[in-house]
Amino acid sequence: MFSFKTVIYVLQDINGEIRYVGKTKKPLERRLSEHISESRSGRQTHKCNWIRKCLSEGYLPLMKEIDSVENEDGCLQEIYWIDRFIREGCDLVNATLGGEGLRATEETRLKLSLWQKGKPKLNQRGISHSSEHCRKISEALKGRLLSIEHRRKLAKAKLWKKRMPHSEETKRKISLAHLVRREETRNQTIN
Repeated sequence: MFSFKTVIYVLQDINGEIRYVGKTKKPLERRLSEHISESRSGRQTHKCNWIRKCLSEGYLPLMKEIDSVENEDGCLQEIYWIDRFIREGCDLVNATLGGEGLRATEETRLKLSLWQKGKPKLNQRGISHSSEHCRKISEALKGRLLSIEHRRKLAKAKLWKKRMPHSEETKRKISLAHLVRREETRNQTIN
């Protein structure tokens, strides 16, 4: 019978403070390399932002094994360790409370929402623009007609994105907005 080992690990900052708890079946060096690669790709998560900060300060996060289990996925152990470190006052950058597919609590979601409010919005390259600059961009793009080829490319690019199903009310509003936009476009091409 095949057996496997799941390792529970922590990532620590330069001062030895625990900032992240994870689990893996891979060698720790490979998992750390994956964390760093994911962070360098520009992914916007609390963990990736923290790792990028470590890298900009000239050090790699320290990775340590704290627990392991044989022939299990380690979800319960990960949940245990995250809960324990939170109770001990560690400032973790984990996005969930551990396990697979678990969601953040309503309290955590509210804290994250409040934390994000008032922060400048970033574009895809991580650059924030003033509201005046955003207004100018919006004005410049109004009424712009896109070629059919460009529209196809945009549609194709959107196919890979997962979208939440819209409510009937939202579908109605989107449909109405499209009708108005089509009418405006038709009037522009006639004039």
